[in-house]
Formats: sequence, structure tokens, C-alpha cells
Amino acid sequence: MYEVNVEIAQKVIDAVKPGLVKGLGEQIPGQMCVEAAVCFAYGLPHSDEPPCVGFHVRSLKIRLNDSNWESNQSRAKGMLRLSVAQLGSDQIDQDEFRKIVQKMTIQKFLPLILRKAGMNEAADRCEAEGTVTSAKAAHVVAYNAAYYASSAAYYAADAAAKYASSAADAADAAYYAADAVRYIASVLGEQIFHNFAEEVVQILIQMKSPGCEYLYLTE
Repeated sequence: MYEVNVEIAQKVIDAVKPGLVKGLGEQIPGQMCVEAAVCFAYGLPHSDEPPCVGFHVRSLKIRLNDSNWESNQSRAKGMLRLSVAQLGSDQIDQDEFRKIVQKMTIQKFLPLILRKAGMNEAADRCEAEGTVTSAKAAHVVAYNAAYYASSAAYYAADAAAKYASSAADAADAAYYAADAVRYIASVLGEQIFHNFAEEVVQILIQMKSPGCEYLYLTE
């Protein structure tokens, strides 16, 4: 087990703040991805597989890291708290994490793009239920609408609902949740990434991921 302490948390922060790149990058602060920054902090070989980060947490982080942020600095700012909160997440229940992330994505983010596309009834149902069934129903509506329309919002709603509803059956559900958010952000803007990252931080706090003890260092 890799110890999570204030020194490691600060090293992660120092590695993230100069910027985060899309892809693995190089083992130099400002030139690596968020998971490589954790390996760097522990003095491990350059990799995006830090052993102290849970499987589903890591998959979500990689997909979010590799999304189309406006800049490397914006990516670092948006993922800073999450980079610390994830430390020691190998100790939390990964299946439970996946399920909570899936519900949060359906309930809080999918309705945003559905309403943008004018699919208010589907949005209301996802918001009220947060279930895979509601997301699958939204996908049917969005798919049919996208078939007959050329609006970016329709296509984004279709893709987001597809990935959000796939999360329940996927071995890597958290990855697909982050994928859904990527399509939502393509229409609604980068702030969606920032908001999603913070929602995941709150889930890790709820699940008592050890790194959350050191979130005060990011303030």
C-alpha cells in the first residue's frame, strides 16, 4: 500500500499546477497528464497507472484529462482538487464509485444537453430518476431527433445519452460517464468539465477517499 500524506499531496499539487497535457506526456511538471503527476510525486517510473488510484477512478480521470480543455493550464486548474482527492482511492469500493458517478451524470449533466436540444420531458425524467432506464429512454428520443435534424445540440444529446446509458453494463462505466460529459461540453462549453470534476471530488469525499483529507492544500 502506498502511503497518502501531506508531503505526497503537496508534490502532486506542485506537479499539476504548471499544467496538464493530453496524453501521457513526459515526466516533467507541466508536460504530463494527471495520473503521471501522481507517479511523479511518488518517485515512480513514468506511467498513467499510479497504484494508489482505484481502477474506475483512474479510468474516469484519464478520459477527463484527455478531453478538449481550452488549454493545459485550464485542464490543470479544473483537475487540481480531483488530483488530490483521488489519492488512496484504491481503498474505496470501485463498483460503488461507478454506480454513484453514473447516477450523478444522468441526473445532473445529461439534462443540461437534453434541455439545450429542447427535449424537456426526457430531461425532467433523467433529473428526477437518475436511472439507466431514463437515460436509455432519452437516447431513443435524442437519436430520433438527431436523425432528422442537423443541430449540434441534437447530436451531442444523442451521444451523451448513449454513453450515459451504456455505463451500467460497461466494465469501465466511469470512463463512459466522462465520455458523456465530453459530448455535453462540446456544446455547452468547458465549464462543464470543471463542474463535473468537482462533482466527482464530492463523491470521493462522500466515500472517504484518503486524499480528500488534504484538499485544503489546494485552496
